[in-house]
Amino acid sequence: MNNNHSHHEWIYKKRLLAGPLAQALKSHRVLVLSGARQTGKSTLLQNEEPFCGWPYITLDDYEALKQARQSPSGLWAGKAAVVIDEAQKAPELLPALKRDVDRGKVRAVLSGSSNPLLMKHVSESLAGRAAYFGLGPMSLSEEAGHPPKAGWAGLMNGQPSKPQAVPQRDYLNLMLRGMLPPLLWLDGEKQRALWWESYVATYLERDLRQITAIEGLPDFRRLMAAVALRSGQPVNQTELSRELGLSQPTIYRHLGLLEATNLFYKIPAFSRNRGKRLLKSPKAYWLDAGLACFLSGHYGREGLKNSREAGGIFETLVLSQIKAWSETLTPRPSVYYWRTADGREVDFVIAQGRRVLPVEVKLGPKVTFSDTGNLRMFMEYHPEARLGVVIYGGDKVEFVDEKIIALPLAALF
Repeated sequence: MNNNHSHHEWIYKKRLLAGPLAQALKSHRVLVLSGARQTGKSTLLQNEEPFCGWPYITLDDYEALKQARQSPSGLWAGKAAVVIDEAQKAPELLPALKRDVDRGKVRAVLSGSSNPLLMKHVSESLAGRAAYFGLGPMSLSEEAGHPPKAGWAGLMNGQPSKPQAVPQRDYLNLMLRGMLPPLLWLDGEKQRALWWESYVATYLERDLRQITAIEGLPDFRRLMAAVALRSGQPVNQTELSRELGLSQPTIYRHLGLLEATNLFYKIPAFSRNRGKRLLKSPKAYWLDAGLACFLSGHYGREGLKNSREAGGIFETLVLSQIKAWSETLTPRPSVYYWRTADGREVDFVIAQGRRVLPVEVKLGPKVTFSDTGNLRMFMEYHPEARLGVVIYGGDKVEFVDEKIIALPLAALF
């Protein structure tokens, strides 16, 4: 398939998750693919083998939704396999699907943007039959149409990349734009701002209302902005409540809705106890750096470059790349952060089994020895971490210390 694109037509760009999804069919008759709106779930399923040859049904279609609720097995009658999009809208179809899956009549992919609603119903009805995947923003290698870089596996095993020069990327531009597929075809600040404005409006006025009756949409929008200004910081609901004049239960509920719709993540604290008092509150991140920029009022380079939010938004970009990579692995790595009671912090800790990789994130173009103090402290407490990594905004892969390597983001993804 030709992966070049012009400004006049959208060309499908292959996703890293396509291979693991197809592979999972060998062991599971049902796959569940979740992700926020516009991450490219439907596009992937309509372009990748074998799913592109399966009948595609979306429950956004009123007639299909009506049938899913009243006579669900008719949706896949006579079909060996089926893709059902927005499946969380009709949990009534799941018992019928389970029955026909167990009889060997059908295989299915269920996709949807409301994660817990989908997961809850599927896990109750299809326990042991389904494999679960999440699709987020694109990785840098997906955007470029390149195969994924292999550096992460070596880093997890304590085997660093060789020092080398890497083409410089404009990370500020990537942060402002974001990595959701439709954004790749947009030029200029105004087009992007208009796209994000529409994205947020559709989310508030359509997606949220389909999940719950929500009052006070302006308050919800103010909360989104306040959280965006705290990208990469621990979630402090008391502070948000005081600043916005909303009750703590309201803050808690709204944050839960943002998580439920895959727009917002909480990264838990890493706390394998090694005798150090640690902070336990989770850190907050948006799905996409472009969304974090838009919600926090950053539409242009200069304002973002000199802002105190820039570091946290760069972390958001890095996290979306880590998640795109980790979602393709079995078993999947978990992502944490580490912070002591006296404020020493490592931005991300990637754990897979007993293997641990601490990662610091720095937007600047250079990394010095003094930038690695928190990594060195973490590695002292956790000798199982054989290597420490600083992901930064420069263009050289180089050692900063014997066991700490600085890597441009573009060298990893």
